Amino acid sequence: FLNPKSFVVKDSEGYISKLYQSKVIIDQEKRKKTLEDQLKKKATEKKLSLALDDSLLEELNGLVEWPVVFTGSINPSHMKLPEEIIISVLQKQQKYIPLLKKDKKISQYFLIVCDREEGEYSNEIVSGNERVLSARLEDASFFWKQDVSTPLEDFVPELKKRTFHSKLGSMEEKRERMTRLALAISDYISEKDVEKVKRACFLAKADLNSQMVNQFPELQGIIGGLYSEFDKEDPSVVAAIAEHYSPIGPKDQIPSSSLGTIISLADKIDNLLALFSIGEKPTGSKDPFALRRSALGIIRIILKKKIKLPLLKILKQSNFNSEKLAVEILDFLKERLKVFLRESGFRHDFVDAVYGVKEDDLTRLMQRMNAIKAFIQTKEGADLLAAFHRASSILSSDQKNGEELSDIVIDSSLLVEKEEKQLFRTLSETIELSREKLRSNDYEATMALFSKLRQPLDNFFDNVMVNCEDQKVKLNRLRLLSSFCTTVSLIADFSKIRV
Repeated sequence: FLNPKSFVVKDSEGYISKLYQSKVIIDQEKRKKTLEDQLKKKATEKKLSLALDDSLLEELNGLVEWPVVFTGSINPSHMKLPEEIIISVLQKQQKYIPLLKKDKKISQYFLIVCDREEGEYSNEIVSGNERVLSARLEDASFFWKQDVSTPLEDFVPELKKRTFHSKLGSMEEKRERMTRLALAISDYISEKDVEKVKRACFLAKADLNSQMVNQFPELQGIIGGLYSEFDKEDPSVVAAIAEHYSPIGPKDQIPSSSLGTIISLADKIDNLLALFSIGEKPTGSKDPFALRRSALGIIRIILKKKIKLPLLKILKQSNFNSEKLAVEILDFLKERLKVFLRESGFRHDFVDAVYGVKEDDLTRLMQRMNAIKAFIQTKEGADLLAAFHRASSILSSDQKNGEELSDIVIDSSLLVEKEEKQLFRTLSETIELSREKLRSNDYEATMALFSKLRQPLDNFFDNVMVNCEDQKVKLNRLRLLSSFCTTVSLIADFSKIRV
């Protein structure tokens, strides 16, 4: 843009240098570094900080060849608008970067990224952008005044006219489904005020009928929170409405309040149930309704808040009342969790091992995962895992030979060697204690109990002949090993874990 003249290229290095001389930084990373440095410099000059996320930075970097940054200012009359609205206009509509004060409140200054050199036209560039911004904020101010002249709850009846999906009815019907789910979820979260849950659900989608959200759809929820605050709704209801769409992306914050958590989970779970029920499932790279994002949001909320939520029970309590659909959604959530865990650095075999145990509580599943990971990294854990695989190998071989091990009752009178007697005593104690620990979801303590089996197992393998001539003694020893494998498999399928 800055140098339209043609030039002759002799080699690749010359191409890059010639472009640079012509005011084009072809290397994206170098261009981004140049842009970031200028943005930081301009912010520092004003003793302010940048309100800049990675996505906006990448977008701006792709829009310019030779980034130059200018500083503009917002008309003071528009600073009366809620800062969420101002920031949205700056970032989403105009691609400007807001500058924040020390208290993280928005300042009157913003940054403009252009493909223009600073010079005699700098003032015109800044004033032109300021005029465009003022027009946008004037529109926003008009919509705000129009909307707040009517209570938020007056927008609710219009939800009947707003389609959620042609096969699923209106947003009003979605709101009703959300309410049912939210009430079911609230039993497992600290928010016990049923009326607040109902009120938050009642108002959650009302702002979809506002002029402001019609103009700035990215502010849905946030506008509802602002309008409900203007209407003097309960602060917890205000917060819940404002944050119930969160988290929108993988880096977005999860809801901070209990009520917001409930409404957010209900909204996202309903999205999955409703759209799966009509066959609108993600396939390959296609996910038009962002259901993978909804699933990840559910997972992040549950794990971050450590919510013990029986998902299968919740899914069955929905308006759809379908066992098959509930199982399908649970499987989908667990598959997304599997991806999330692997991307978070958990070993694939650990993930497969924990998934070998039926579980619909994602928090408990994660607790199992952490306990397994920590235990296997210890010497006792590694040795016990080796013993498990050895026992499994012996059992597998004998089962192929037709040995019947379905009845795992061990006959203590057939225990001959002191090592098998010791293993039996330790195993019996471990079974009783581990069941107690598992009932209280104390997986670390359960693994600690399992570690006490390591030495008796080593002694057993070193001194006891499993495949002895006496078939009754042999079968009893196999049952002893089977009992050991069954016991440790209460927490995870150890056969999936690599030695």
